[in-house]
Amino acid sequence: MKLTKTKLALAAATMLALTATVQAKVPALDKVSVTLALAIPDSSTEINFDNNSSSDPVDFEKDVGLETDDLVASFGATWRPWDNHQFGLTYFNNTGENTKEVSGLEWDGVEYNGTAKLETDLDAYDISYIWWWKNEDSWAFGPRLGLTYMSFDANLDLLVDAEGEPVVDDSFNRDGNTDIPAPTIGAAWRWAFADDWRLKMDAGYMSAKIGDFDGDALILAGGVEWFPWENWGFSLNASRFAIDVNTAQVDFNGDLDYTLVNYTLGITYRF
Repeated sequence: MKLTKTKLALAAATMLALTATVQAKVPALDKVSVTLALAIPDSSTEINFDNNSSSDPVDFEKDVGLETDDLVASFGATWRPWDNHQFGLTYFNNTGENTKEVSGLEWDGVEYNGTAKLETDLDAYDISYIWWWKNEDSWAFGPRLGLTYMSFDANLDLLVDAEGEPVVDDSFNRDGNTDIPAPTIGAAWRWAFADDWRLKMDAGYMSAKIGDFDGDALILAGGVEWFPWENWGFSLNASRFAIDVNTAQVDFNGDLDYTLVNYTLGITYRF
């Protein structure tokens, strides 16, 4: 009987240890985290690649029926080398295309009448630094500095003219590309409100004229994380990035008004 009690005690202690490992309280902040996610993007794009043109910016979604990818992958990572200092990086790529009958559409000084094809490609990098001014076990708050770097490419081509004839003239094939850095200043907040649940929020904004750039940028992000295991968990997030810029750079002379809303479901490894 004594041996049986000892075995039961050992088994109970082992199960308690395993349970503690699985259900350990998640802290407000991680030392390192890596997240892979699937995003459902919803974008709005108005662009004019020629400041000298009298035509209005083209609304890619409304005027040309642009359809972006239904599901795209994103990658994110954070690193906190010191207790109150955290660095982060998020990468996202989104492509889209559509073919549509258009009439009187003007872009880059060219008028399109007929069947036009639009293709776009966006690479977005968000780099951040957070100083955790308040860093407690279950919550943290601090100022956030961010830089969202966008590389945007677009191609608009007239395939068939208004008379139904195939177009072989390359003068209707227009490419536009721009690389735009969008800095923001804001704040970040983390709250471990239950043993294995955590809320996170980030916000930033800036309006400035720097050199040939004149515009503003806004970033909002928030979500909930669930860690059923000590190092592995899941997240559900929503984010909004908006930029409205006018520039006369060599590679982009025009206006860009772009908004991207992402709904993401991710898996995170943390320690």
